Amino acid sequence: MTESIPAFDADAHFMEPGDFWSDYIDPEFRDRAPVGDTDRGGLTVDDRLRFPTIRWARMEALNKEWADAYGAWDARGWDPSSYLEALKEQDVQLMALYPSRGLMQVAPWGLDPKLAAAITRAYNRWSADFVSDSDGRLLAVGQLDLRDVDAAIAEAQRAVRDHGIRAFFILPEPPLPRGVPGPRLLRPLVEHPRGPRRRARHPQRRRDRPGPDRRGPLWGLGGASDRVRVSARSAAHAVLVPLWRHL
Repeated sequence: MTESIPAFDADAHFMEPGDFWSDYIDPEFRDRAPVGDTDRGGLTVDDRLRFPTIRWARMEALNKEWADAYGAWDARGWDPSSYLEALKEQDVQLMALYPSRGLMQVAPWGLDPKLAAAITRAYNRWSADFVSDSDGRLLAVGQLDLRDVDAAIAEAQRAVRDHGIRAFFILPEPPLPRGVPGPRLLRPLVEHPRGPRRRARHPQRRRDRPGPDRRGPLWGLGGASDRVRVSARSAAHAVLVPLWRHL
């Protein structure tokens, strides 16, 4: 008889509803909260911002594929019991959950730092509520935004204290301040160790392909904003508090 080996799904995703932000965001930001597209394909933030918020292609086909493959769970709106059933069916002990349509909820260029902080607080509250009755088997991975580092630290402390969140992620895109028009101002700060390379038109897209040895350059803003620096490789894998400790 084969001995069962404990399994930890470290990269699962919520299929969050498109309107939860308005229920969980601070009241003063409710009119500016993200709104999800009805087809799950994207978000509008602050009633106007979309790029580079995720917009999946082939949404009609993807929704059909999800409905066919996971019909019962899809019909129930991917509620917490759906994930607990998935754990049982797949013989998995623990599951760490990231957002899906909300994965890029604070990604738009020029997003107000106070609104970005409010959006991450709303998401962290919602995700903590989602997993609250799972007996610790579903783990919500919170999100932090680095436009305001002090606010991010405060939110990490609050989320741990109030919700017991054990891990956080940040986006690999540089957290550009309000008023910065976009990626055309980005320039390489450190070239690849194997020599100079052509400057990418949209360097934020490089996070999944930073180079042959998976090490990309650092990217920053020209002028007075050179304080903004991010390593595509390290930021893309920034998860605080190793989840494997919970196995």
